[in-house]
Amino acid sequence: MTGMVGKAINGLGILCNEIGVLYTHTGCAYGCTFCSSPPFLKGTGQRVPLHEIIRVLDAYQSAGIDSIKIMDLTFLDNRAHSDLVISEFEKRGMQWMCMTRVDKLLGRVKELEERGLYFALLGIESLNNKSLDAMRKRESREMCLEILEEIKANNMWVNMAYMIAQPEDTAQSIRDEIDMLCRYHLGVYQFNVITPYPGTAMFEEYKHRILDQDWRHFDGKHLVWKHPSLSPDDVQRVLVYAYIRSNTLYKRIRPVPRFYRFKRKYATQERRGIAFPQPAQQID
Repeated sequence: MTGMVGKAINGLGILCNEIGVLYTHTGCAYGCTFCSSPPFLKGTGQRVPLHEIIRVLDAYQSAGIDSIKIMDLTFLDNRAHSDLVISEFEKRGMQWMCMTRVDKLLGRVKELEERGLYFALLGIESLNNKSLDAMRKRESREMCLEILEEIKANNMWVNMAYMIAQPEDTAQSIRDEIDMLCRYHLGVYQFNVITPYPGTAMFEEYKHRILDQDWRHFDGKHLVWKHPSLSPDDVQRVLVYAYIRSNTLYKRIRPVPRFYRFKRKYATQERRGIAFPQPAQQID
């Protein structure tokens, strides 16, 4: 809904949300059991050389783009490299958003917000230590609660991913966790049902419990395996509760002033394509 409103306003020439995408690193070194990225990416990837990142940022700047969406799975993973990238944003007065982990953002929200971070995508996934350990998240309930408090204290806007229907969950425990999470007014709440996607470590663990073979239901919104205490209908009810409870009008409107930028010269400037200089060095 917010995106539709933003596009409509952009069409009037009032606001601008021109975003340049950027990769600073490929792959992921963590191997969470539910994630389908490692089986496709085949490895931990590599850092993009800083001179290549500078080339892209210069092209974006020349085209008038001052907002960057970092597409890495875990930006901030390598602090030395990510700090160099952020310094390049600062030189150009660019704001930026990224996907990252609880343990990499913890203790840095205020610092990074002051350096241009205005939106983070954060996978908390669970507040149950047993579930977090089973998913190999390498994080804890205590860390998750600490980052939530830090985000709230700094009024940061985030997209939080959270998984429901963990083996330890009940309908009431899920509602209790949703109620608690909603008190943080994070911005976007992305609730998904635990789904064992083929190729993941979770699929190997759950494959003998899969009851629903309809691949259309492997969308993060259906319970496709036999849960100890929840039926598919139970999960549908708590999922609806989660989205109704979390997506209030206030939460949808609050981030608009931060997320959309007022147009400067764009109203009269003819839009032009982005001319990227030839790379100095190709990445193998």
